[in-house]
Amino acid sequence: KFIESFDNWFDERGVTVNSRAVYYRNIRAVFNEAIDDELTDNYPFKRFKIKKTPTKKRNLSVEELRLLKDFPATYGMHAKYRDIFMLMFYMRGINAVDIFGLKESNIRHGRIDYIRSKTGKPYSIKIEPEMQEIIDRYKGKEYLLDVCDGAKDKKEWTAKYEGFLHRMNDGLKKIGPV
Repeated sequence: KFIESFDNWFDERGVTVNSRAVYYRNIRAVFNEAIDDELTDNYPFKRFKIKKTPTKKRNLSVEELRLLKDFPATYGMHAKYRDIFMLMFYMRGINAVDIFGLKESNIRHGRIDYIRSKTGKPYSIKIEPEMQEIIDRYKGKEYLLDVCDGAKDKKEWTAKYEGFLHRMNDGLKKIGPV
């Protein structure tokens, strides 16, 4: 009943199926842990199935990527947003938390080696000239890129990268229609 009433509450607020699924998976994980620790034997997901809907692909075409790469950004930070986005693309879609956490020590023999923070999977990406140009342009003192330089602790580092990422997304949305 708890999960069903929670689902109704989501429904009243117009929360999408996939957003609900995130919450349900987290709740399910808590219950699974509680059952493993013998804190409860209640399992609300026995009869409740977590639904999921396919998401629409939002990838850019090759032509759109070329237009973005060659966009003559003259306003404020648009050039930096475009460049960092392209660097992320060149690096096989590297996640923001991973790219902004890279340091000079991640570069070995012309490659960027890092461990994906979410999965723990190692990656090694050859540094191509286009990538090196962007890295050189936004080189940081503490990190490979300057986005998180000056952060005093993990909390401030996270705030810096999340803030930059939010502004980058907004900036790219303004470039898109142009």
